[in-house]
Amino acid sequence: MKQARSKNQRWRNKGALELVEESVHLLRMAPLGFLFSYYTGSLPFVLGLLFFWADMSRSAFAGRHCARAAFFLALLYLWMKCWQAVYAGQLRARVAGSEPVRWSVSRVARMLATQSIVQPTCMVVLPISFLITLPFGWVYAFYQNLSVTGDGGEENVRESVRKASRQASLFAGQNHLLIVILFSFGVVIFMNLTLALFMLPHLLKMFSGVENLFTRSGMNMLNSTFFAVTGGLTYLCVNPLIKAAYVLRCFYGESLQTGADLRSDLGRFARAPRTLVAALAIFVMMSVCAMADDPAGGTPPANVEAGELDRSIREVIDRPEYTWRLPREKLPEDDVERGFVGKFMDDALNTIKELLRPIKVWIKDTLAWIEDWMKRHSPDPQPHERGSWDWHFTAQALIFALLALVASILAILLLRMWRRRRMSSPEVVGRAVAAAPDLTKEDVQADELPSDEWLALARELLAKGELRLALRAFYLSTLAGLAQREIITLARFKSNRDYEGEVKRRAHSQPEVIEAFAQNMTVFESAWYGMHEVTREAVEHFITNHERIQTHAS
Repeated sequence: MKQARSKNQRWRNKGALELVEESVHLLRMAPLGFLFSYYTGSLPFVLGLLFFWADMSRSAFAGRHCARAAFFLALLYLWMKCWQAVYAGQLRARVAGSEPVRWSVSRVARMLATQSIVQPTCMVVLPISFLITLPFGWVYAFYQNLSVTGDGGEENVRESVRKASRQASLFAGQNHLLIVILFSFGVVIFMNLTLALFMLPHLLKMFSGVENLFTRSGMNMLNSTFFAVTGGLTYLCVNPLIKAAYVLRCFYGESLQTGADLRSDLGRFARAPRTLVAALAIFVMMSVCAMADDPAGGTPPANVEAGELDRSIREVIDRPEYTWRLPREKLPEDDVERGFVGKFMDDALNTIKELLRPIKVWIKDTLAWIEDWMKRHSPDPQPHERGSWDWHFTAQALIFALLALVASILAILLLRMWRRRRMSSPEVVGRAVAAAPDLTKEDVQADELPSDEWLALARELLAKGELRLALRAFYLSTLAGLAQREIITLARFKSNRDYEGEVKRRAHSQPEVIEAFAQNMTVFESAWYGMHEVTREAVEHFITNHERIQTHAS
C-alpha cells in the first residue's frame, strides 16, 4: 500500500505542461506511418463533414438526400474512430517499448463493436456535460481514453468502458489543466488558420494581380462554411497531440498497477550485459535482505543474551547524538605520543570496523532466520537421524557461496573493463577525429561535445573555408556553453525559440547575453534553414557575439 501510494504521488506531481512536452516529443519521434494511420481515418470524415455542411446549408434539394448523407457520414465517423484507436495503439506500444499490435479478425470485430456502441454517445453526453461544467473534464477524458482502451485488446465492450472510466478518474487536476492548455492551443491554431485562409486570396491577388471570387466577396467570405473549414483543419492539427497526451495518461495510470513504466525503462538496458549482471547482483542482495526481515512470520523474536544487550546499549550510548552531553574525556598519554599519523590510522581502522559491523550483523541475522525457517518447515527427524544434518552449516555455506558468486562476477567484470580500457587506450587519440559529429546531419545535438571542442571544430572549419558548417559549430558551442553555466537545459525536442525563452528567463539581469544570443540565433536560422549566403563578415560578427555571451554569462 505504501509503495502504491508513493508511486501515485509521483505521477500526481507530473504537471500538465510536462505531459504536453512529452506528447510533442512522442509525436516528433514517432514514424510517419503513425500519422498516416490517423489521417487515413480522420481526413475522409472531415471532408465528408464539410461536404455535408455545405450541401445541407446551400442545396435546394437537401431534404431529399439528408438521411442518406447522414448515414454515410455516420459510417465515416465510425471509420475515423477505429483508425484513431489504431493510431493510439501504435503510440502506446511505442511508449511501453512493446511489440506492435497484432491485428486479427476477432480483435478488429471487438474494436468495431466498442467504437460503434460507445463513441457515438459523445455527441449527446459531451454537450450536456459542458453545460453542467463540473463533469466535463471526466467525460472528455473518458471518451479520449476509449480510443486508447477500445482497440480490441480487451475481452468485451464492458471491460474497455470500465478501464477508460478508471483512467479518467485519475489525476483530476492534471486532466483539467491539460484540457485548458490544449483548448488554448486549439484556439491559437484556429485564429492563425482563420487569418491565413482569409489573407491567402489577397496575397495571391497582390503577387499575381488576378482578381478572384474570394477577394471580390470581401467580408462575406467569413461565412459558416469558411469557419467549418477552419474548424476541420484545426481538428486535424490539434487532435493527434490530444490523442498522444491521453495515451501517456493511460500509460501512466496503468503503470500504477502493472509497473509498465518500469518495464519500459528497464527495456533500454536489455542489451547491456554488465548492467544486467549488476542489477541481478543487487536484486539477489535485496531479496536476501527482504527474506531476513520476515514480515509474514509469526514466530516471536529469539531471546537476547545479556552480553549482547549490554553491547547494543553501549553502541547506542557512544553515538554522536548522545556523547555531546558527556564530559570530555582526557586522552591517554600513549595516544598523545602516537602523533597525528598513528591516530589517523587508528581512526581509519575504527571507521572500517564500524562500516563492516552492519554487514556482520546482517549475515548473522540472515543465518539465524534461515536456520529458524528450516526448523519450522522441515519434518522432525527420526531419533536415529538427529544430528546427521547441520542446517546451520548448510545455510551458512549457501550464503557464503552466493556472496562468493556475486563477488566473482563483479571481479570478472572489473577485470574485463580494465583490460578493455588498457587495450583500447592507444587508439583513443587516433579515433578522436573520426568520432567528431557530422555537422551536415540535422540530428546533431549540442551536448555531443563540450563547448571548447565545438569551438575548436568551428575554427578548423573556418580555416578550410566551410563557413556554413563553421557557423553551425559556433552556434552549438554557444548552446553547450550556456548549458554548462545552467542558463539553458539541452533537450532533443527543444527548438531554438525554446532556448531563447530560457535565456530570457534565466539571464534576465544580463541584457548583453540576451541580445547577443538573439542576434546569433537569427543569423544561424537564416543561414542554416533559410539557405542565405554566409559571408566571412557575418561569421566574424557571430564570433564577436559568441565571445560576449561567454564573457557576460554567469
